[in-house]
Amino acid sequence: MIELSRVGLGTNNIGRRLDLGRARTVVDAAIDAGVTHIDTADTYGGGDSERFLGEILDGRRERVVIATKFGMAEGGNGLPEYVRRAIDATFDRLEELERLAAEQGLTLLELAIGALASQPAVVSVIAGATTPEQVRANAAAATIDAALD
Repeated sequence: MIELSRVGLGTNNIGRRLDLGRARTVVDAAIDAGVTHIDTADTYGGGDSERFLGEILDGRRERVVIATKFGMAEGGNGLPEYVRRAIDATFDRLEELERLAAEQGLTLLELAIGALASQPAVVSVIAGATTPEQVRANAAAATIDAALD
């Protein structure tokens, strides 16, 4: 049984912003940093995220847990009014979180990962990355005890 790492790797950029070669460097850096939880979806990169992961993890698939999602393609059931309200509310929350992060000398992502990872009920935090440096920073943020109040 694989123990899930506190920080996982989100792969929504694979196949979209990252070609196979760059995706390989990010996934390799994640595994080297101790990440054992990789999150993907059938819609990420038009399906390339899952395809690339299959190739990248060939021969070492047993080292990670892959979580995937489906049913997120265009044509979801959200009404336009709901979407507008949700976007406005998200921006309001982000402004407040940016203020809290700055007060603690953290980036917004470090605050989010640290706050989530410090919650006893949270098993793993998923954060996307486009470079090995981002993977290492995300994994390091799991040790930050960030307060959201």
